[in-house]
Amino acid sequence: SMDHAIHLFDLDTGAERVLRGHRDQVMTLAFDARGRRLASGSLSGEVRLWELTTGRAQVLSGHKGGVRSLTFHPRGRWLASSGDDRTVRVWDIEAQSLRATLG
Repeated sequence: SMDHAIHLFDLDTGAERVLRGHRDQVMTLAFDARGRRLASGSLSGEVRLWELTTGRAQVLSGHKGGVRSLTFHPRGRWLASSGDDRTVRVWDIEAQSLRATLG
C-alpha cells in the first residue's frame, strides 16, 4: 500500500486488520504455507516478517533498493527476496539470518 501499511481483510466478516511499520511503500507480500507468517517488502529495501497471531515483525535488512518479490519455501524455514539491486537473498527464518546472496 502507498500508505506504508498492510491491509488484511477477513473474507467472511469483512473485518480489516492493519499492520504498520514500513518506512516506504509496500510492494510485495507472501504468506507461508500455514498462513501463520506474512513477509512484506517495500521500496526502502526492507523485508518484514510478520507473526500474524501477535502482529509483531522482525526486520530483514540487506537489499539496496526496493524489494519486488518474496516467496517462502513450502516448509517455511527459508524465505527468498529479490529486489531492484538485482540480487536474490535467501533468509533462514529460524536463525533470523541471511544465508545467501545471488546476483
